[in-house]
Amino acid sequence: MNRLLKYGLITCTAITLFTISVMVYTIVILDPNVLKPLITQWVKEKTQRTLTLDGSIQLTFYPKLGIDLGSLSLSEYKHEALFASVARTHLSLALLPLLKKQFVADEITITGLKATFIRFKNGQTNIDDLMTHDDAATKNEFYIDQVQVTDTTLIIRDEISKQVATLTNLNLETDQISLDTLNNLRLNTKGKLAGLDTPTQHNLDIKFDIEQIQFNDHTFTSDRINLVVNAINPEHSLSGQISLSDITHAQNEYKSTLMVIELTSKKGAQIVRANLSSSLVGIPDNQRLTLPELTTDLSIVRPDIPHQRIHGRLSGNLLIDAQAEKIETKLIGTIDDSNFKILFTMVNFMQPAFNFNVEIDQLNMDRFLPQPQKETVPHKQSESDPKLAEQFKFPVLEDLNANGSIHIGVLQAGDIQSSDIQFEVQSDQAKLGPSTAP
Repeated sequence: MNRLLKYGLITCTAITLFTISVMVYTIVILDPNVLKPLITQWVKEKTQRTLTLDGSIQLTFYPKLGIDLGSLSLSEYKHEALFASVARTHLSLALLPLLKKQFVADEITITGLKATFIRFKNGQTNIDDLMTHDDAATKNEFYIDQVQVTDTTLIIRDEISKQVATLTNLNLETDQISLDTLNNLRLNTKGKLAGLDTPTQHNLDIKFDIEQIQFNDHTFTSDRINLVVNAINPEHSLSGQISLSDITHAQNEYKSTLMVIELTSKKGAQIVRANLSSSLVGIPDNQRLTLPELTTDLSIVRPDIPHQRIHGRLSGNLLIDAQAEKIETKLIGTIDDSNFKILFTMVNFMQPAFNFNVEIDQLNMDRFLPQPQKETVPHKQSESDPKLAEQFKFPVLEDLNANGSIHIGVLQAGDIQSSDIQFEVQSDQAKLGPSTAP
């Protein structure tokens, strides 16, 4: 028995040494560039995209076994137009897992990535084919200890909203990635956002991080996702922070127990701050996003109004339908001493049209508008007096494609006081004026 074990061990050792010898011989003697046609053919068959390896494939042995790829490019799906290109890719591989047909990379470094992502008018994107799940893949066959992506340029074109974002100097890092886990993704970039048909442009500063995502078949869960965006142009700055907690994806539906959005807008001396919180439900196939428990805290600072500050708190729900290009919301709450009920709809993201209905129990316009010049003689007016419309005038509404009504129980504007006022906004007449309340 001992003799059998002895020769068995010798045989196994010999086979192992022979296997390693063959691998070393192949690595040292065989030029890996002869594999280029096989690689490009495999990519073509699997993805219907054309992979072009322009640079030379080189093997590295110190400090670890690795592969250096020169420049490469990938075409669009079933088309020769360029989708993405990379200046250099380096993979540091673990040798023993390869013997077990497992892909374990200590590190992947990608430098000089340039890619264009497009959402077409029909709602589809140019990466839909790359997002398909391979059910044949099994767990523990894929593991990466660290990923670094540097000096990246991304162009994101949205043909629905007719916006294009160009992100430059993008850097991304992750810790462990496997078929069922992604840990500590960190991204930062600068860029520009502009309309496809307009010269309007914002400078962007974006930071994004995910603590952990766990995948299970076609579902995933995540503890927390954070996104910080700053957008600035010469006249206006907007900063926002979005945080999602306890995210789950199952049965083609995304849910978050809590979404918090903090927004700050500055234009001249006016500062608007809004804090929004709600649970969230999203359906990617229908491109619908619902905030069923929306709460909004609003603060507006305007030095040109008497009290210089407006406070409000509103609650309700919000629906965003990207496919139909429609936003709907229903809100109730208070703004200063006034109680509001708001129904609001916006359609067509590029050339928006607004419909709204606002109910206000009482409103003192002196708190919201610059102080008008007072008349020497106090003057009482009814809701039909044209001077009332002049006091209650919002030029910004006149420039919008807006239709709706504003009903006010009691209105105070300077020395003017009236009750049961109905204001009608009609975009075709480009004016805002009172009418007899129904």
